[in-house]
Amino acid sequence: MNKPALRPGAGAEGNASATAATTATAAVVEDVDVRKMVRAWVERFVGHAPCAGDVGSVGTYLVRCVETDVGAERAVGVMRWWGALLRRRWAVWEHADERDEEPEPGEDVRAEMVGMAWWRAYREIGNEMNEVVRKRFGGSLKFR
Repeated sequence: MNKPALRPGAGAEGNASATAATTATAAVVEDVDVRKMVRAWVERFVGHAPCAGDVGSVGTYLVRCVETDVGAERAVGVMRWWGALLRRRWAVWEHADERDEEPEPGEDVRAEMVGMAWWRAYREIGNEMNEVVRKRFGGSLKFR
């Protein structure tokens, strides 16, 4: 099964028919498709911090979406969905950046570090998106 590319408009370049095909392909990548990809990404790597390359790809896609009026709504929807997925697993670390206390004996420190890494990636991408929005409109996006 072919998965849609994370990058809008990825693929064909060159002549007008290729450009039209790219536009049609990008339109097929709907919110549900992107949400499925984000869910699969989180579930597949639930025991690990997100890879910087994956974060970069998702971030690039969402920032490009925010650069267009139609894509901004899609990007906000994906961020809300991603946040909901993260809250299901790591809600306690949503607002944590660094450990304030020593771990309890027997505490799963790895789970905490993984949760914090996922939230850090989420915030970084949200900040990148908001940087574009501030430049374009002078405001910011809310993902909750």
